[in-house]
Amino acid sequence: MRIHSNTFLGPMVKNYGSCFMLSLVVMTRRAMDMLSPPVCLGCQQVIVPVANPIRLRVPRLLICPSCHLSWDHEAISICNRCALPRPILGDVQSVSEQSQPQERSRIALRCSFCAMMKFKFVQTTVLGEYRDALQQLVLESKQTTGSPLCFSLGCLLGERILQTSGGVSSTIPTEFDLVAEHWVKRIPDVVCAVPMHWCRRFRRKVNGPDIIATGVARVLARPVNFKLLKCIRLPKKQGTLSRQQRLKNVQSSYAVNVREVRRYVGKRVLVVDDVMTSGATLNELARLLLRNGIESVSVAVIARGGYGN
Repeated sequence: MRIHSNTFLGPMVKNYGSCFMLSLVVMTRRAMDMLSPPVCLGCQQVIVPVANPIRLRVPRLLICPSCHLSWDHEAISICNRCALPRPILGDVQSVSEQSQPQERSRIALRCSFCAMMKFKFVQTTVLGEYRDALQQLVLESKQTTGSPLCFSLGCLLGERILQTSGGVSSTIPTEFDLVAEHWVKRIPDVVCAVPMHWCRRFRRKVNGPDIIATGVARVLARPVNFKLLKCIRLPKKQGTLSRQQRLKNVQSSYAVNVREVRRYVGKRVLVVDDVMTSGATLNELARLLLRNGIESVSVAVIARGGYGN
């Protein structure tokens, strides 16, 4: 009896081939760790390998789990759109029909910062607050030699996006979320980074958000497009300006590549940056993308500033 190769031998060879390559990758990484152990760029300690099926697809990260856990601020409620804390109404009776009358829960109020800024993007994913160790890592990633650090932070940010897209979230819903979902947590179709003007890129030699976006796209298994957005005017540094000045500074500074944006009409786009403070730059980019036919825009940043304000 003749066995057709497409029905039996093909899948068997494919499965054995994938298992062999996976074993080869694991053995190679263990051998490299014995010869040159990886060191965390945050605490300068040797990184102990942890079994994670997601990280088998990406190179070894240079951030240890201890440093990663130290960034996770345990806030009571974080706004899904701007990633800032929201006020809480404590001991409010649950409005869910399935809950018992005796059960009581806490409901977060609507974010006043989002209502004031009128953000065009639907969701913001962050690794932590812009302070202490994470702030130091972000500053180091802006250096010429910070490319490996940017890629590692991007991979961690991609893992956080996968967690939030799968429904693993510790945030408290607002009173509007209890009635209807205003955004859908799904993995985006394409990843892009905040563009840098050619003069600033010539001085820095590298654009950190581009490398961060590469790490995010590697984990999400999505394409990354560096030509989708472009900077047409050299803006002032946002860190030295007030909120109103930042809003005026980003106007007419960015543009969309019309030829590239036609490929993603009706798609979901993820814009990646290193730090988000007021959100003026990301909001301007989201406005340009939505005007050119993009379905929805989400944002992912390494650190979120503005908690003190």
